[in-house]
Amino acid sequence: MSDESQSLLGAVARSLRGWRPREKVFCIGANKTGTTSVAALFESLGYKLAPQIPAERMIFDWAQRDFRKLIRFCRKYDAFQDIPFSLDFTFQAMDNAFPSAKFILTIRESPEEWFDSYVRFTRKLLAGRSEKSRQNLATINYNFDGFFLKAHDLIYGEQTAPFDRDVYIRSYQTHNEQVISYFAHRRKKLLVLSLTDPGASRLLADFLNRDIGEISIPHLNTSR
Repeated sequence: MSDESQSLLGAVARSLRGWRPREKVFCIGANKTGTTSVAALFESLGYKLAPQIPAERMIFDWAQRDFRKLIRFCRKYDAFQDIPFSLDFTFQAMDNAFPSAKFILTIRESPEEWFDSYVRFTRKLLAGRSEKSRQNLATINYNFDGFFLKAHDLIYGEQTAPFDRDVYIRSYQTHNEQVISYFAHRRKKLLVLSLTDPGASRLLADFLNRDIGEISIPHLNTSR
């Protein structure tokens, strides 16, 4: 082997030192269940985190149950969270497209706690104005003008009043139940995780096949 070849192989070996192949990981819990904190953890572990804004804009494809563009998007990254990954039908499509992927369902201590946190978060965006007004939701400057209200209509239906407590909580519970049922016989594929669980770091480390010393869960974007 030439000196040049040996030098090249040495450089490759050095660049791969500590590297290991990893499967894709999808955080499929609803917004306000700690998904921002999980995203920060993914990045700290070296996962290539998908940018959130372009993914969220694919909610219109999601509404058509057309996942072709999303699958192409996912091929470029390692880890994913929030819309449209937190919506029904997406996790099934991602499981079929990426058979070795793992899924994390983040949850709150109760559906009521999740709903109350989501309300507080939205009121912050509205500077204290009512979250139950469609006109107010249409003014939220996020992603693009009108996105927040359009996302509400696609997820909950135009006929649903914004932040109808019963509808939102039922949707949250149904999503969690469907995820758990779908993976019921493949438990190594799914981790159900509450970030307030004292053992959350150990559960994540075991699930991702990482050392416990690598896991430090930040608590970001809180609105308790």
